[in-house]
Amino acid sequence: MSCVGDVLRFVREYQSSCCALNKCSVFMKRPFKRRYCDLNSFCNLKDSKHLLCKELDGLIEESQRKASVYISAYGIVEDQITLRLCRSSIIKSIFLEISESKSAYGCSNVFSNKSYKLCCAECRDSLTQLRLSVAARVLAALLSLGGASVSSDGVETINLSCTGSPNVVVSPVRVTSAHGMSEEEFVRVRTEDILAMSNHKNMSQKSVEQLVNAAVTFDLLSIKLEKPLHLDVSLQTTNSRKSNNKGATFVLYNYARLCAILEKFDCCVNKNIFQPLSSLDDINYSLFTEEDEWSLVFDLLAEWPVIVAECQDTKRPALHRLTSFLSSLASTFSVYYRHTRVLNEGLPHMVPLMEARIHLLLAIRQVFLNAFAVLGISAPTTM
Repeated sequence: MSCVGDVLRFVREYQSSCCALNKCSVFMKRPFKRRYCDLNSFCNLKDSKHLLCKELDGLIEESQRKASVYISAYGIVEDQITLRLCRSSIIKSIFLEISESKSAYGCSNVFSNKSYKLCCAECRDSLTQLRLSVAARVLAALLSLGGASVSSDGVETINLSCTGSPNVVVSPVRVTSAHGMSEEEFVRVRTEDILAMSNHKNMSQKSVEQLVNAAVTFDLLSIKLEKPLHLDVSLQTTNSRKSNNKGATFVLYNYARLCAILEKFDCCVNKNIFQPLSSLDDINYSLFTEEDEWSLVFDLLAEWPVIVAECQDTKRPALHRLTSFLSSLASTFSVYYRHTRVLNEGLPHMVPLMEARIHLLLAIRQVFLNAFAVLGISAPTTM
């Protein structure tokens, strides 16, 4: 295909993917890339630029007629093609899709009518065996999201092993300063770390178990499966050991923060301090002016279906992208939480902004829950 054809197809796909947000389409927002393509030469060709301008003008005009403007303007300068997005329309589309899909947000039919059986090889090292089991469990959840059935009677077999020639390679786990650490010892160490990091808060046994499960899962899926995993733990006392599970607790802590805000809002509604939340159709999306808000929606919430698709490779599933995604979501929300006040005193002129932000938090919570479900994590709502 010619360079001109590639660029025009990219623009069409970009616009169509924006317009199809409410139909569970993966939102394409990656920059245009084509091997051996000289974009500078393309932009300098008069005929090529004319074709692209005509295509873009037509797309913008069509979207305006449909009252769903996602690309509002464009510019072609040297070797760059810039598309100006209509943020409010895109944010509304993403919110609507998440609200309508709920736990199905990120699902697809890529494996429809397929049946799989997952088999884990036996391994003498219990921690490596645990990594194999966790990887198989998460991969099974991802296959189910793609429409497949996973059972012991599956037609197609996916073998996970750290030796031989399996379908999925899961490299061994090595523990720093504690060679041969067992699964039981590892879980005990992580439990001690969680208790130490909680600063002796009055945490229930169930909450501790949930945090430990999350920490262990994050540890085992923190890097690519095909790479050996080196864990920085030992059998030393907690005070002299550097904890390595901040990622999981940080994610769950920020999830609990988010839940606390939503719970407080609901409490205020029940006490008639706030009015019940307006519907998504009644929200003023132009009120989202903070860059953190745009980053949360465009870079993270809209990215979740893409993350799921990347992890569904039956040969090299990128399961580490799940923990990385959750860490990014928690980190961006943490910054937003520190800089932005979501709830206000119910002043009339502040209500529209508060309601818009509550809907943002509801969307974030749903994506958190969807990611937790894939990983097999039960997240406490208070910490």
